[in-house]
Amino acid sequence: SDGRTVLSMALVEANTVGLIQALDLEGLEWLPLPTNFAIVLGLVAPGASRNPAHGVWAGVHVGDDRLLSTDNFRCSWAELKETMARPGTSFKPFVIPARAAVLIASMPGLESWAATASWAHFMDGNGAVFSSRLLGGEFPVDGVMALFPEGGEEWELPEALKPALERAMVMATSLDGGMEYISIRRDGPDIVVVGERSAGSVTDRVPAGE
Repeated sequence: SDGRTVLSMALVEANTVGLIQALDLEGLEWLPLPTNFAIVLGLVAPGASRNPAHGVWAGVHVGDDRLLSTDNFRCSWAELKETMARPGTSFKPFVIPARAAVLIASMPGLESWAATASWAHFMDGNGAVFSSRLLGGEFPVDGVMALFPEGGEEWELPEALKPALERAMVMATSLDGGMEYISIRRDGPDIVVVGERSAGSVTDRVPAGE
């Protein structure tokens, strides 16, 4: 070394090693993960609160056939292509913290999962495992799904909506990277997209088409 480069590394604390050993990954029952799990998780996670004090509202609810999130102002849900549990077996829903959900959604090649009373684990094809503590409490599943009644009018989103959403996201993103306010509504023949934060707002009107 020429004395100009210094590398400092923190040692793994003993309690961290003990925690990993206590997870007992080899003793878990691993199940196939739905093929679109990571995609759906990435779509639903932004709807959760970023404030840990909000309890289960700061997480993504993992049900047997769908994922849900809410921060008590907005709600998101999406269906999984396959069920989390094996056909004919029971499944106990759990809630993943939103921050962990974003990281899990970004992991490529996830293939299987396992869970205990307080942890959820996800494994890729190479055997790498990402583990997350679970949030305790009762998630308002019925309340969220009641906001999405079956039936109603359906319409296809126009291609021009994408750049409008991108502009709204830029305006609505705060300095800490959080999203402050985006609204999308139907107004006659148009879709109105608004991105807003304390510094200002941007509004686009996009023809909804047929």
